[in-house]
Amino acid sequence: MSGEVESGVTRITVEDAVNNWLAFRKQEGMNSEKAKLMSARLVKFCHDRKITLMSEITGAHLTALRATLPYKTTTSSSLKIHWSVLGGFFGWSVTAGYLTANPVPKFRTKFRKPEVVPPTVAEVNRVLTIEKTKLFAAVMRYNGMAIQDTATLKRSSLADGNLIIGNRAKTHELFRVRIPMWLAEELCARSCNDAEYFFWHRGDDGRKLKVTSIVHYYRARLTESFKAAGVDMTSHGFRHFFITQMLSTGTSVEDVSKMVGTSPNEIRKTYEHWIPAAMQRLDDVQRQAWLASGLDEDGNPRKEVVQ
Repeated sequence: MSGEVESGVTRITVEDAVNNWLAFRKQEGMNSEKAKLMSARLVKFCHDRKITLMSEITGAHLTALRATLPYKTTTSSSLKIHWSVLGGFFGWSVTAGYLTANPVPKFRTKFRKPEVVPPTVAEVNRVLTIEKTKLFAAVMRYNGMAIQDTATLKRSSLADGNLIIGNRAKTHELFRVRIPMWLAEELCARSCNDAEYFFWHRGDDGRKLKVTSIVHYYRARLTESFKAAGVDMTSHGFRHFFITQMLSTGTSVEDVSKMVGTSPNEIRKTYEHWIPAAMQRLDDVQRQAWLASGLDEDGNPRKEVVQ
């Protein structure tokens, strides 16, 4: 059915078009984690509705598909991000000659990013007492890496005794951070049936586990540890904890951004209320506003000076 030309476009099944797109992305060295997820949803959606050809997909179909996506619309950007991935697929399909126009409807996805509330020192310390995840959790606590970056951490990423250097899986940005020497020594002493990694072990059959599988493995174990410690947090809480701890002690935004592999602008936008200099600046601005309006620096009416 695929390959014939009709009305100026190549007749191709949805599944074949998706496979060609993923092959193209692989050839270009592009990360396809979200692309695989969204294309699989598209293929299943079309299969359930007996849609075979790319040319049969309409904007109404895609609106219905969007309504099935399990992403929050008010407190998360996930829907916007995943929907843009799907838009990229259909845009590519136009260029490839499978469609005459991109059928993806345009939506204005608004969301309110919730304020970051990191776990407390006491909460983190309670989690670190849970033996089965103690080392993994300690690494996350002291380097601020996301769970995938920790689960796939290579031994070659540890240099100069306790320096970890790598690129974030999510953004490919460089991060550079030191961990306590005692932690580095425990990390090096840890055995793993794949000598290339600290935590990314192989399955019982000796084959390397998928990234999603190893991340799910450690996320599930951490969730159990959070519950055992009586703490309401997620694995990303360690990253929030590390960043806010660095900022609250006066470490510059630029330095923290290099440690965790996030742009300074993103640090300021997400964690501004944890930056002492930013809070001090706001206090100074308000004091100057009071003085300019005839009040004293505490916001009280000025007392008349008797001559």
